[in-house]
Amino acid sequence: MELFFRNLLNLISLLPFFSIVFYGLGDVRITLILDFAVIFLFACFLFLLRENSSINLSYNYEYFLVSILISLLSYFLSPVKHIISVDFVGFLCGFIIFLLAIHQDKEINLSYIYPFLIFIVVAAVFSAFVNKGEFTSTLKNENTLAFVSILIVGMMIEYRKFWWALIFLVIIILTRSIGALISIMLVSFYYAFKNRKNINLRKNAIVLIIIALIFSFLVYHIDTYSVLNRVRWWGYSIDMFKERPIFGWGYSSFTYVSKRYYSMDVNSIYVHNYFLETLSDFGILFFIFWIYFLYSILRFSSGFYRYSLIASLVHSFFDFGINTSCGWWLFMYVCGISVRNKLFVFRVGEGYRRIKSYIRIFAFGICVMSFWMGAKYFDLYYRNRKIIELMNQKNYQSALRVLEDSLKKHPKSIDIALRRYEIYWLLYLKDKEFSDLVASIESLEYLLLLNPYYRDRYKLLEELYFFIGDKKSLSDLITREKIYLKNL
Repeated sequence: MELFFRNLLNLISLLPFFSIVFYGLGDVRITLILDFAVIFLFACFLFLLRENSSINLSYNYEYFLVSILISLLSYFLSPVKHIISVDFVGFLCGFIIFLLAIHQDKEINLSYIYPFLIFIVVAAVFSAFVNKGEFTSTLKNENTLAFVSILIVGMMIEYRKFWWALIFLVIIILTRSIGALISIMLVSFYYAFKNRKNINLRKNAIVLIIIALIFSFLVYHIDTYSVLNRVRWWGYSIDMFKERPIFGWGYSSFTYVSKRYYSMDVNSIYVHNYFLETLSDFGILFFIFWIYFLYSILRFSSGFYRYSLIASLVHSFFDFGINTSCGWWLFMYVCGISVRNKLFVFRVGEGYRRIKSYIRIFAFGICVMSFWMGAKYFDLYYRNRKIIELMNQKNYQSALRVLEDSLKKHPKSIDIALRRYEIYWLLYLKDKEFSDLVASIESLEYLLLLNPYYRDRYKLLEELYFFIGDKKSLSDLITREKIYLKNL
């Protein structure tokens, strides 16, 4: 049983890399399977606890646990919690990965990780050929690949796998991510300063001058347009924080709420600043506890893990790598393995017998809930795909039948609700039936009920109400628009 338990825990090292490999597909089914795998491992961990078992906790673990509780409160109080549920589960899985990582054996078998690294590198080269020089690998964005690579470089240097570290350093350079390169430069300067007694600056003067010149070159070539966009997104995130400063809007809410504040063509589903997005997502209480916990991780982390974590956090000031599910999972995994040498170790005493059955019921319960949620979203995925397939065949009536049945079963699915608007609008364009136009308007109203912060839908409804001459509905819409939208 003990051997099985250890092998089970060691599987946690593979899940962040599975997430990286499959992230670019954007397939919710894979996301749900990976989430369930993490929760299942955690449930097994709880279920297999017994007298004399050891439970490891990091220093300042109280801040970690309080952060989890506040994030749960933030989710339950969020006005868009029905939209962010899957994302939030993935976020909670990051905490679980950290907890399980600090229980792993001291040495990780890198032979299980090498196939993932090879796949990422090959995919990076392939994506460069397909996308005309853009190195995205298995991910959707070069900056995300750069963020992940920063953490991998730290892991490889720590295990003295210098060739692998060099390969991923080259990948970071090829992504042309200014934020990543600047973060590596700054951390390199910090490393040189910390180890200045062991580094002969005179002998390495040429190297330091070259690094300084590269740093100056990077700063000079920063894209001003990109910087301005980031400053705007940061401003919208601050606006969100000001409105809900205590518990925020909920994890990943910027994607669904940010249009409350702007009507620009330059959109983003991320703030491009992890710290500001954390503030707007969870509020000031979470931010204080979480930042202090991260500080304690950096303080007690060992070797080059510390420098890679610092570099990743510096990079996250300019970009969104840590806000992606794959980046978050790998970040939390590296946090876990970086502090394994400095942990509180608690022994489960004989008193555990009194609560063992409750712990096992809880473990079984979270597995059942995860499976139920996965089944629900699998069902939604296949229903949505079936509707789109019927739409592509222009079989709109059959699509509507599937759609109405789907909305009865999943009334808060924004994807299914969007399909209803699209079908009725296509029917109106095809036959010019007034009833189809009215149905498309009703569908837009339902979408606003699910997410009242989507600015573009208000504009579209205004045009449609004006077109059909419904002044009363138009007046009511404008009133709601003033309530839910800012900067009109």
